[in-house]
Amino acid sequence: MKTKYYLLLAISLVLVVAYSCRKDLVNEMPVKPETVQWAKDHFNAVLAVNNGSFVKIASTSASTTSNQKPNKKTPWWGRATASKTNLFDFVEVPLFYTRKVITLISRKDDPIDMEIAKASFDRLIVFKDKKGNIDQRIVSFIPDKDYLRKHDGDISHNKIDKLDKDFTGYLLYKNWEGKIVNKLRIINGKAKSFSKKTSAISAPIKLNKVASRASNTVLSSPGYQGQPGCTDWYTVTYTTFCYYEGDNPTPLYCDAPEITDMEYTRTECPSDPGDDEGCADPANFNNPECNGGGTEETCGDVEEEVMATPISIDVNEMPVSSSTTERVKIYEWKFLQNAMGMWNYTSKEKGTHKKVGSEWHWDKLEHLSIGRNGVVAVASISVENVNFIPVVGTYVAGGTIHFNYSSSFICKGIPVALSSNLQANSPVWNSNTP
Repeated sequence: MKTKYYLLLAISLVLVVAYSCRKDLVNEMPVKPETVQWAKDHFNAVLAVNNGSFVKIASTSASTTSNQKPNKKTPWWGRATASKTNLFDFVEVPLFYTRKVITLISRKDDPIDMEIAKASFDRLIVFKDKKGNIDQRIVSFIPDKDYLRKHDGDISHNKIDKLDKDFTGYLLYKNWEGKIVNKLRIINGKAKSFSKKTSAISAPIKLNKVASRASNTVLSSPGYQGQPGCTDWYTVTYTTFCYYEGDNPTPLYCDAPEITDMEYTRTECPSDPGDDEGCADPANFNNPECNGGGTEETCGDVEEEVMATPISIDVNEMPVSSSTTERVKIYEWKFLQNAMGMWNYTSKEKGTHKKVGSEWHWDKLEHLSIGRNGVVAVASISVENVNFIPVVGTYVAGGTIHFNYSSSFICKGIPVALSSNLQANSPVWNSNTP
C-alpha cells in the first residue's frame, strides 16, 4: 500500500513540474510576427537609414579623426515583445551594437564595474500614440550590485512595463543618436524622477543644482554645499568592440571598454531628507519623469516637451512629373524642431522648372502643406497661420515660412498657454540638381 502511495505521489510531482515548465515555456514564447511588424517597418523606413553612427573615444585628441569609431545598431526582432499602456502601443526589442555601449552611474575615478557592465543591456522601444504617431527610445537597464547578485547576475527578464518588484538600479532613456534625454532611479521596482531629490536605499539623492546648470562643469572636490560625507556621482559611457559568431547577437568576446563620455549627475548626502513615493512612469517613453505638479519647484519636464526652435533642414526632393520642357518636384524640409528632438514640423513646396536650351530654370515655387513627426505625450501643440513667401531666381529658389506656434499644458494643476509668431528660411534649391 505504501509503495502505491509513493508511486502516486511521484507521478503527481512529475505532472506538477511538467506543467510548471510548460507554463514557463508558454510565457517565454515570442510574439506573433504581425504584432511587431509595424515597429519593424518603422525601423526599416526611418531608423535603418541612420543605423550606423560614430562614437568619439575621450582619451584621444579631438583634433584627429583616429578617435572616431563606427558603431552599428542591430535589433534582435526574434526576441521582440509587444504591449500597450494607456498612452501607447509599443514594441520592445533587444538592441546590439558593433561597439557595445555601456552607461553606468559611478564616482568620477572609479574603475568600470565589469559585473554591472556585463549585466546591463539596451532595448529599443518603438511606440505609437493614439493618433498613430510613431517614435522611439533606446532604454538602458542598469542594475545595482546587490539586486544583481540576488538574481545570479542576470536581469534580462525585466521589461519596461514589468520590472521585478525588487528591481533597484537605473533606467536611462536615449534618442536614436544615443543622447540621454531622461533618467529614472528605480528602487524596489518603483520609479522616481531623477530631476528631484530621491530616497536611495542607504542614503537619499539630492541634485546639485549649481553644478548641473554649468556647462561642462564637474566638481573638483566631493560634497554638496560643503557637507562632509557626500558623494558626487557621474554618468559614464563606455564602448567596447565585440566579436560575434554568425547571426548570434550575443558576443563571444568583447575588448576592454573605453570611456566615450562623462557627465556630472548628482550628489548624494546622508543628511538629505527622504521623499515620498515618486510619480515617474517608466512606460511613458516620451517623458517618463513627473508631470502636472509632480515636481516641487518647476514644470521643467513638460516645458522641455514644448520648447522648439525654427530650423532649416532638407528632408527630401521627390520628382512628380517630367517632360522635355517642364518638370515638377516636391521639396520637403524641417522648419520647426523640439529642443529635445521629440518632434518636428516639416513643410512641402511644389517647384516647377522650365527647360531653357540645355539648362533647367526655375519657373515657380508654391507652398503645399505642413506635417508633424514624432510624439507629444503630455502637452498640446499646434502650428497655424502659415504663410510661405517664395523667392525665385533663375537657377536657385527658396523662401521664408511665417507661422504661429502655440502650446498648452498643465503646470501644478494650473493651465498654461504659450504662443509665438515665428519664421524660418527654407534651404536653397538648385533647378539643375538631378
